[in-house]
Amino acid sequence: GMVVPIEVGSGAGDFFSFEDLMETFRGCEDKDEREFAEVLGVSESYLRDVEARRVVVSSSEAADWARAVGYPATELVRRVLQDLLDEAGLEMRVSVEAV
Repeated sequence: GMVVPIEVGSGAGDFFSFEDLMETFRGCEDKDEREFAEVLGVSESYLRDVEARRVVVSSSEAADWARAVGYPATELVRRVLQDLLDEAGLEMRVSVEAV
């Protein structure tokens, strides 16, 4: 699996958006946008749109991407859902667990 040098999944790490995490993953993998897009199975332009927050990734995409980079799917799905709540200005925290 991948070691990511930021804490996620707790209140302390929630200021990192899904897009921030994806950029961190790309840096940890030492890949440029084109190479990382290939790992994720998406186009380079789509990855740029995600990182620039022009596109909102679905929960299923987040799970697929987590598996592609060896990261817990529950955490990336939680982060996508949390971003939606944060952007709506709702003071709520999302918890996700595998069943």
